[in-house]
Amino acid sequence: MLFVFQIVPYLICMSTDVEKVVSHSADKQLQDIEKKYPGFIHMKSQSGIRLSYKLQKILQSDSSGIVRGYRVREGEFPGALNGFLYSILRNTKQQRRALVLSVLKQFDEQVVSCVMINKNLDTCHIMHC
Repeated sequence: MLFVFQIVPYLICMSTDVEKVVSHSADKQLQDIEKKYPGFIHMKSQSGIRLSYKLQKILQSDSSGIVRGYRVREGEFPGALNGFLYSILRNTKQQRRALVLSVLKQFDEQVVSCVMINKNLDTCHIMHC
């Protein structure tokens, strides 16, 4: 069980890979884990999403620096990179709410950090003038 707990974030990350074989294999493994241990994937979803972002940052490297959270495959509609993860987590309202709250909390923390940094810079600027 410890091994399964450790590998979940990496499977979530792999499910966003551009190679269909890799992403479908990771999706299958995540589905099997969710069947065997319901609610288990939710516990590691946040770190898996972070790893997904890091992977996509590498795969989508271009001059703009913008990382897109969707993919377009030939003959398919555009879809969320973490769409399969969301489909697993949408089964219970509690899991959906917890995921959304954790994402929002990260934005709140980033805003607070930016405000603190700006205030520190303003204070440093005032002190050195």
